[in-house]
Amino acid sequence: VKDNVLAPYGHVCSASDACSVGLERTLSTSSPCGASVCPTPTALLAGPAEISDCPSTTIVLDGSASSLGGIVRPTYEWSVVAVNTTNAAAIAAVLAVLPATQSIVTIASALLANGSGGLERYVFNLRVRSFLGFASEQARLEVVRSGRGPSPIVTIEGPLQRSVRSSEALALASYATIAS
Repeated sequence: VKDNVLAPYGHVCSASDACSVGLERTLSTSSPCGASVCPTPTALLAGPAEISDCPSTTIVLDGSASSLGGIVRPTYEWSVVAVNTTNAAAIAAVLAVLPATQSIVTIASALLANGSGGLERYVFNLRVRSFLGFASEQARLEVVRSGRGPSPIVTIEGPLQRSVRSSEALALASYATIAS
């Protein structure tokens, strides 16, 4: 494979094969998508808005519905902001060493502050980046740790986004479990 040349995915070019006959393409660093506009990545972050104050509670952050507008998977940049908690640095340290391809993250209960019945708040951010270096707007999710005791966990089955017209009915399937 020559510098600045693309070949079919998974293909190793040799001097005698098709890579040298019409399948190569030079990329411009100033205009990598040619005359068309490069697709803008979109970060979508799903997770709970509130978690129980039970000691075994975890937070699952899901960025798997994020997209680049193409077939190549994005890379994920996770971060957390301390709002009303003292352990954001520990969570940030875990997020910092995640593989760039990790789209779903579980924050273990040991990392979540177990305050004195107060409302701990965590703000999680996700930015996705294309292989060409284009970045999405930052998606934000604020999670509150309730001081009201165990909360049931309600899960809605299906995709993270669904579009329907206002004149159409929308049915959702869900199930609830008791927090442990």
